[in-house]
Amino acid sequence: MQWWLTVSSYDSAKDQGRDRGILLTLEKGLKVLESIARARGQATPKSISEELPIHLATIYQVLRTLQANGYIERHPGSKYRLGPRLGFLLDRFETIVSPPPQVLTVLSELHAELDESVYVSLRHGSHIAIAAQLEGTRAVRVGALQVGFNAHPHARATSKCLLAYTDTDQLDAVLGTEPLAAITPHTIVTREALVEDFAAIRERGYALDLEEYQPGVGCIGVVLVDNSAHAIGAIGVSVPLDRFRASQDELVAGALAAGKRASEALGYRGHYPPTRTVS
Repeated sequence: MQWWLTVSSYDSAKDQGRDRGILLTLEKGLKVLESIARARGQATPKSISEELPIHLATIYQVLRTLQANGYIERHPGSKYRLGPRLGFLLDRFETIVSPPPQVLTVLSELHAELDESVYVSLRHGSHIAIAAQLEGTRAVRVGALQVGFNAHPHARATSKCLLAYTDTDQLDAVLGTEPLAAITPHTIVTREALVEDFAAIRERGYALDLEEYQPGVGCIGVVLVDNSAHAIGAIGVSVPLDRFRASQDELVAGALAAGKRASEALGYRGHYPPTRTVS
């Protein structure tokens, strides 16, 4: 018992000042689970401890707990992989966040037309998350986008596009109140500049992310509007920057046509792209 208290105290000392409403042990467990997912079957206790600021003894406790509940599996060489219990969560998650079938059809058509990485982001509460993605097949392409990813909405084309058509009094719910992080040297980091970018998005009808989130990548975002004229999400196209610059007009035209088809399939009958806030 004393050993457990010593480990717990060690980790707690580094978390002083954190929100007392957060269960730190659970937070550590989630970080370990994410580390295992990133490692694609090659995670070991040592590799996890090198990646995360968590004491090795605590990592062993977390691993045993996750394994006992079926969320991870231990394989030869003390390597850990995701376990079958996560399939239950994934099934429920996909049921909730999966885009409407009409949108998925349009996304597939856009993917076939451009042969680039395309995706759909939807808003759920205060998060704008990737809900579906299709990776390009060219030799040089943008890597697979993770379904469920919702970080840094101020730096991503689809989230910026959706926010551009959202009432300004709702921005804090998505962006929070902390300073905007500089993901790259090109990231917009002030609220004033971001609001100006939103106005430019509405004027031209689509959002751009030129290395704002990832160096060497250009992205386009076009809004999805439903039958109540609410902006519910956005379709995105991500392309290596050199190819983006060479084919920007074609990519923009394809994305806008897809956004219009998808919005009309959802019942929207107004002007597309919208020229004003629609939610």
